[in-house]
Amino acid sequence: MSTRLRLPNGCTIQGNRFILSEEIEKNIININGDDLVITNIIEKGGNSYILLLSKISEDIVDSVPSLVMKICKFYYYENTRLKRFNYEIAVLTDCKKKNIQNIIEIFDSGEVIIKKRPSSKSPLREFSYKYYLMEYAEQDLTNLIENKRLELIDKIELCITITKAFIKLHSLKYFHRDIKSDNILFCNGNLKIGDLGLAAHQDEEKSIDIENEKIGPYGWLSPEVMNKVLTEKKKLEFSFDCKIDFKSDIFQLGKMFWYVFQSNLPIGNLHESDFEIKDNELFVLINNMLKYSKQNRPELLDIERVLLSIHAKHSIPK
Repeated sequence: MSTRLRLPNGCTIQGNRFILSEEIEKNIININGDDLVITNIIEKGGNSYILLLSKISEDIVDSVPSLVMKICKFYYYENTRLKRFNYEIAVLTDCKKKNIQNIIEIFDSGEVIIKKRPSSKSPLREFSYKYYLMEYAEQDLTNLIENKRLELIDKIELCITITKAFIKLHSLKYFHRDIKSDNILFCNGNLKIGDLGLAAHQDEEKSIDIENEKIGPYGWLSPEVMNKVLTEKKKLEFSFDCKIDFKSDIFQLGKMFWYVFQSNLPIGNLHESDFEIKDNELFVLINNMLKYSKQNRPELLDIERVLLSIHAKHSIPK
């Protein structure tokens, strides 16, 4: 699965900005025999351009995008962020091959030629970027929580679905390491895990990580990430756990669940009075997921079991 494409002349990069032509016909690209219009651009996290592609028929552009093209902004192979982009393609391809349904689906990948003007005084030149095509998600978890008032039972069911999705990802020995509400997606109403650019595999000895690197999003970082940033391979008085792994995902999921139930993030020494949902069993579960020490955090299967018990309790008619 490696395809070479050329973006239409109406699509250029000026400095670091992706520019579309105001004329629709100059934004049309043919992929596998289908004419698609690049309708919008989303710059995601500073590392990638996200292009929304819609089908066109008799000059009418579909209102809902058919595909998403993710393009890495970096084109030198030795660049760490490009290596991570290539690894993300490999992980998504592996998940698809093994029929993991709750991972965003990849359709194709390869190189795309784009005309770029590095500075205002530079001429347009052609550059080759890595890309992949994936399914379109109509919204993410952030949009859902901010725009829809969910009942308690719906929130519990949402957390169960998220847990099941990560059980499947972990069964392939991948840990995500970048869990946040923006990376939980919904495609035709089905929950999918997205953005695996920071994923790693349990059995791979060589790591892409850089010494003292921050792995993951601010606000969602596990203690071991901060240990890595502040203490890794430094000659300090004490040594700390700097390994980011499955239990780091558990910590981030604890933050995710808290966010699902009350739309903010837990920081500091938590008390049950800080939790707006008056359910001791649920608070204890999330609080345990947020333990500083990995050894004190539960396993995903235990989390699923407790959530199912809580769900059964709240499903009993009053």
